[in-house]
Amino acid sequence: MAAASEVPMSEHEEGPVLRPAPVPLSRGVDLRGRASGMGERVIEAVLLACGVLSVVTTAGLLAVLAEETLAFFSEVSLGAFLFDTQWTPLFADKHFGIWPLLVGTLLTSAIAMVVALPLGLVAAIYLAEFATQRTRAVLKPMLELLAGVPTIVYGYFALVTITPMLQAVVPDLAGFNALGAGIVMGIMIMPMISSLAEDAIYAVPERPSSGSSCPPRARASSRR
Repeated sequence: MAAASEVPMSEHEEGPVLRPAPVPLSRGVDLRGRASGMGERVIEAVLLACGVLSVVTTAGLLAVLAEETLAFFSEVSLGAFLFDTQWTPLFADKHFGIWPLLVGTLLTSAIAMVVALPLGLVAAIYLAEFATQRTRAVLKPMLELLAGVPTIVYGYFALVTITPMLQAVVPDLAGFNALGAGIVMGIMIMPMISSLAEDAIYAVPERPSSGSSCPPRARASSRR
Protein backbone atom coordinates (compact mmCIF):
# COMPACT_ATOMS: atom_id res chain seq x y z
CA MET A 1 0.00 0.00 0.00
CA ALA A 2 1.40 3.35 -1.06
CA ALA A 3 2.47 5.60 1.74
CA ALA A 4 1.05 9.10 2.04
CA SER A 5 3.42 12.07 1.89
CA GLU A 6 3.11 14.89 4.39
CA VAL A 7 3.08 18.46 3.08
CA PRO A 8 4.55 21.16 5.37
CA MET A 9 2.02 23.33 7.17
CA SER A 10 1.72 26.92 5.99
CA GLU A 11 0.80 29.92 8.11
CA HIS A 12 -2.93 29.79 7.37
CA GLU A 13 -3.40 26.04 7.67
CA GLU A 14 -4.51 24.38 10.85
CA GLY A 15 -2.77 21.07 10.32
CA PRO A 16 -0.71 19.02 7.94
CA VAL A 17 -2.37 18.01 4.65
CA LEU A 18 -1.86 14.41 3.70
CA ARG A 19 -1.75 13.63 -0.02
CA PRO A 20 -1.56 10.10 -1.37
CA ALA A 21 1.54 9.23 -3.29
CA PRO A 22 0.99 8.51 -7.02
CA VAL A 23 0.27 4.88 -7.73
CA PRO A 24 2.03 3.52 -10.82
CA LEU A 25 -0.24 2.05 -13.49
CA SER A 26 -0.25 -1.65 -13.86
CA ARG A 27 0.91 -3.36 -17.04
CA GLY A 28 -2.63 -4.44 -17.97
CA VAL A 29 -3.96 -0.89 -17.81
CA ASP A 30 -1.05 0.35 -19.94
CA LEU A 31 -1.66 -2.31 -22.60
CA ARG A 32 -5.37 -1.53 -22.71
CA GLY A 33 -4.60 2.16 -23.20
CA ARG A 34 -2.19 1.40 -26.03
CA ALA A 35 -4.73 -0.90 -27.70
CA SER A 36 -7.41 1.77 -27.41
CA GLY A 37 -5.15 4.38 -28.93
CA MET A 38 -4.19 2.05 -31.77
CA GLY A 39 -7.86 1.27 -32.47
CA GLU A 40 -8.68 4.97 -32.63
CA ARG A 41 -5.85 5.54 -35.11
CA VAL A 42 -7.12 2.69 -37.29
CA ILE A 43 -10.65 4.12 -37.24
CA GLU A 44 -9.31 7.58 -38.13
CA ALA A 45 -7.33 6.10 -41.03
CA VAL A 46 -10.41 4.23 -42.34
CA LEU A 47 -12.57 7.35 -42.12
CA LEU A 48 -9.89 9.40 -43.85
CA ALA A 49 -9.67 6.81 -46.64
CA CYS A 50 -13.46 6.89 -47.08
CA GLY A 51 -13.44 10.69 -47.29
CA VAL A 52 -10.57 10.72 -49.80
CA LEU A 53 -12.31 8.04 -51.87
CA SER A 54 -15.53 10.06 -52.05
CA VAL A 55 -13.62 13.20 -53.08
CA VAL A 56 -11.64 11.31 -55.74
CA THR A 57 -14.84 9.68 -57.06
CA THR A 58 -16.58 13.05 -57.31
CA ALA A 59 -13.57 14.58 -59.03
CA GLY A 60 -13.47 11.67 -61.49
CA LEU A 61 -17.15 12.09 -62.33
CA LEU A 62 -16.69 15.81 -62.91
CA ALA A 63 -13.67 15.14 -65.11
CA VAL A 64 -15.58 12.62 -67.23
CA LEU A 65 -18.55 14.97 -67.56
CA ALA A 66 -16.30 17.86 -68.56
CA GLU A 67 -14.48 15.71 -71.15
CA GLU A 68 -17.73 14.46 -72.70
CA THR A 69 -19.20 17.97 -72.67
CA LEU A 70 -16.22 19.37 -74.56
CA ALA A 71 -16.41 16.51 -77.05
CA PHE A 72 -20.15 17.14 -77.55
CA PHE A 73 -19.82 20.88 -78.12
CA SER A 74 -16.91 20.33 -80.48
CA GLU A 75 -19.43 18.75 -82.88
CA VAL A 76 -22.66 20.60 -81.94
CA SER A 77 -22.82 24.36 -81.71
CA LEU A 78 -24.15 26.03 -78.60
CA GLY A 79 -26.84 27.83 -80.60
CA ALA A 80 -28.16 24.58 -82.07
CA PHE A 81 -28.24 23.04 -78.61
CA LEU A 82 -30.12 25.93 -77.01
CA PHE A 83 -32.52 26.92 -79.78
CA ASP A 84 -33.21 23.80 -81.83
CA THR A 85 -36.66 22.29 -81.20
CA GLN A 86 -35.84 18.70 -82.12
CA TRP A 87 -33.96 15.93 -80.30
CA THR A 88 -33.15 13.16 -82.80
CA PRO A 89 -29.61 11.93 -82.05
CA LEU A 90 -30.23 8.47 -83.60
CA PHE A 91 -31.79 9.66 -86.86
CA ALA A 92 -29.96 10.24 -90.11
CA ASP A 93 -30.73 13.95 -89.80
CA LYS A 94 -29.43 14.48 -86.29
CA HIS A 95 -30.69 17.25 -84.05
CA PHE A 96 -29.61 18.00 -80.48
CA GLY A 97 -32.02 20.67 -79.28
CA ILE A 98 -32.59 20.79 -75.53
CA TRP A 99 -36.16 22.14 -75.69
CA PRO A 100 -37.90 18.76 -76.13
CA LEU A 101 -36.01 17.41 -73.10
CA LEU A 102 -36.79 20.48 -71.02
CA VAL A 103 -40.47 20.60 -71.93
CA GLY A 104 -40.85 16.85 -71.42
CA THR A 105 -39.25 17.10 -67.99
CA LEU A 106 -41.53 19.96 -66.92
CA LEU A 107 -44.62 18.19 -68.24
CA THR A 108 -43.78 14.93 -66.50
CA SER A 109 -43.00 16.75 -63.26
CA ALA A 110 -46.32 18.61 -63.39
CA ILE A 111 -48.25 15.36 -63.86
CA ALA A 112 -46.27 13.79 -61.02
CA MET A 113 -47.11 16.66 -58.67
CA VAL A 114 -50.81 16.44 -59.56
CA VAL A 115 -50.69 12.75 -58.61
CA ALA A 116 -48.37 12.93 -55.58
CA LEU A 117 -49.62 16.00 -53.73
CA PRO A 118 -53.20 14.89 -53.01
CA LEU A 119 -52.24 11.30 -52.24
CA GLY A 120 -49.29 12.29 -50.08
CA LEU A 121 -51.24 14.87 -48.09
CA VAL A 122 -54.17 12.54 -47.52
CA ALA A 123 -51.82 9.77 -46.38
CA ALA A 124 -49.99 12.13 -44.02
CA ILE A 125 -53.20 13.47 -42.46
CA TYR A 126 -54.58 9.99 -41.99
CA LEU A 127 -51.40 8.62 -40.41
CA ALA A 128 -50.93 11.65 -38.15
CA GLU A 129 -54.51 12.25 -37.03
CA PHE A 130 -56.79 9.29 -37.56
CA ALA A 131 -54.80 6.04 -37.75
CA THR A 132 -54.37 3.90 -34.65
CA GLN A 133 -50.93 2.89 -33.48
CA ARG A 134 -51.35 -0.62 -34.89
CA THR A 135 -52.52 0.67 -38.28
CA ARG A 136 -49.73 3.23 -38.37
CA ALA A 137 -47.14 0.57 -37.54
CA VAL A 138 -48.28 -1.39 -40.61
CA LEU A 139 -48.93 1.39 -43.14
CA LYS A 140 -45.96 3.64 -42.36
CA PRO A 141 -43.26 1.05 -43.26
CA MET A 142 -45.21 0.02 -46.36
CA LEU A 143 -45.30 3.64 -47.51
CA GLU A 144 -41.61 4.13 -46.81
CA LEU A 145 -40.75 1.01 -48.80
CA LEU A 146 -41.93 2.79 -51.95
CA ALA A 147 -39.05 5.25 -51.53
CA GLY A 148 -36.53 2.40 -51.63
CA VAL A 149 -37.66 0.94 -54.95
CA PRO A 150 -35.08 1.65 -57.71
CA THR A 151 -36.15 4.11 -60.37
CA ILE A 152 -35.49 1.61 -63.15
CA VAL A 153 -38.16 -0.63 -61.61
CA TYR A 154 -40.62 2.27 -61.69
CA GLY A 155 -39.74 2.90 -65.32
CA TYR A 156 -40.29 -0.73 -66.25
CA PHE A 157 -43.59 -0.71 -64.36
CA ALA A 158 -44.69 2.40 -66.27
CA LEU A 159 -43.76 0.84 -69.62
CA VAL A 160 -45.29 -2.63 -69.23
CA THR A 161 -48.21 -1.97 -66.85
CA ILE A 162 -49.34 1.66 -66.72
CA THR A 163 -48.96 2.40 -70.44
CA PRO A 164 -51.12 -0.56 -71.63
CA MET A 165 -53.80 0.43 -69.11
CA LEU A 166 -53.75 4.00 -70.42
CA GLN A 167 -53.81 2.80 -74.03
CA ALA A 168 -57.00 0.90 -73.27
CA VAL A 169 -58.58 4.25 -72.40
CA VAL A 170 -56.68 6.40 -74.94
CA PRO A 171 -56.04 4.16 -77.99
CA ASP A 172 -53.83 6.68 -79.80
CA LEU A 173 -51.44 7.04 -76.86
CA ALA A 174 -47.82 6.29 -77.78
CA GLY A 175 -45.76 3.67 -76.01
CA PHE A 176 -43.35 6.30 -74.67
CA ASN A 177 -45.60 8.99 -73.24
CA ALA A 178 -45.47 11.62 -70.52
CA LEU A 179 -48.73 10.58 -68.88
CA GLY A 180 -47.58 7.13 -67.77
CA ALA A 181 -44.19 8.45 -66.72
CA GLY A 182 -45.80 11.25 -64.70
CA ILE A 183 -48.20 8.92 -62.91
CA VAL A 184 -45.43 6.54 -61.91
CA MET A 185 -43.16 9.41 -60.90
CA GLY A 186 -45.96 10.70 -58.68
CA ILE A 187 -46.18 7.31 -56.98
CA MET A 188 -42.40 7.38 -56.57
CA ILE A 189 -42.26 10.78 -54.82
CA MET A 190 -45.44 10.27 -52.78
CA PRO A 191 -43.54 8.85 -49.72
CA MET A 192 -41.34 11.95 -49.57
CA ILE A 193 -44.33 14.32 -49.74
CA SER A 194 -46.18 12.26 -47.14
CA SER A 195 -43.20 12.33 -44.78
CA LEU A 196 -42.71 16.09 -45.15
CA ALA A 197 -46.41 16.75 -44.63
CA GLU A 198 -46.49 14.51 -41.57
CA ASP A 199 -43.52 16.35 -40.06
CA ALA A 200 -45.31 19.65 -40.71
CA ILE A 201 -48.44 18.34 -39.00
CA TYR A 202 -46.47 17.26 -35.93
CA ALA A 203 -44.79 20.68 -35.88
CA VAL A 204 -48.15 22.39 -35.22
CA PRO A 205 -48.22 23.63 -31.58
CA GLU A 206 -50.32 21.64 -29.17
CA ARG A 207 -52.72 24.45 -28.26
CA PRO A 208 -54.04 25.20 -31.79
CA SER A 209 -54.11 21.50 -32.53
CA SER A 210 -56.07 20.52 -29.43
CA GLY A 211 -58.44 23.47 -29.73
CA SER A 212 -60.23 21.85 -32.66
CA SER A 213 -59.65 18.21 -31.92
CA CYS A 214 -63.13 17.34 -30.68
CA PRO A 215 -65.17 16.76 -33.85
CA PRO A 216 -63.35 15.36 -36.89
CA ARG A 217 -64.58 18.13 -39.19
CA ALA A 218 -63.18 20.81 -36.88
CA ARG A 219 -59.90 18.90 -36.64
CA ALA A 220 -59.67 18.73 -40.42
CA SER A 221 -60.39 22.46 -40.70
CA SER A 222 -57.55 23.27 -38.32
CA ARG A 223 -55.12 21.43 -40.57
CA ARG A 224 -55.97 23.66 -43.49
